[in-house]
Amino acid sequence: MWEELLQCMNELRDSCHALIILGQQKKDILTAAQTSELDEITRQEESLVLQMSKLETKRAKLIRDIADIYGKTGKGLTLKDIITLADENTAMKLTIAGADMRQIAEELSEMNKLNMKLVEHGLRFINYSLHTITSVQSAPTYAAKGEMGEPAPSRGLLDTKA
Repeated sequence: MWEELLQCMNELRDSCHALIILGQQKKDILTAAQTSELDEITRQEESLVLQMSKLETKRAKLIRDIADIYGKTGKGLTLKDIITLADENTAMKLTIAGADMRQIAEELSEMNKLNMKLVEHGLRFINYSLHTITSVQSAPTYAAKGEMGEPAPSRGLLDTKA
């Protein structure tokens, strides 16, 4: 059961690492504004997240099973708690796997923050461009005797009612 838990954690680590690689590709795509490739990266990410969800469910079940064998409560057990139940060799492997997962999770979090900023920047640019295109103002017209009258109806470069 311990080997199965280690294998599950290693598969989770590998999936997270694959997400980091996809995140780097996404960053490059967002920076280069190659939106056609963004869909494919997003589909790959969704597939990995689904796979990781299944692995996480399996990992949680393994931890509950191990806790039951050792007479512990399976709810709220951390990896540190499980490590104390393992033999020295397995405990060392689990410690390394946990440290790897924490490091990868931090990298993934930072990459996601950067990609979110890139997406927000792109959306601000798109909104600015749309606003500029659709809100061209016309100059005021003059009424009799040189007074300023009502401005003529304005139309943007694009008819927003269409």
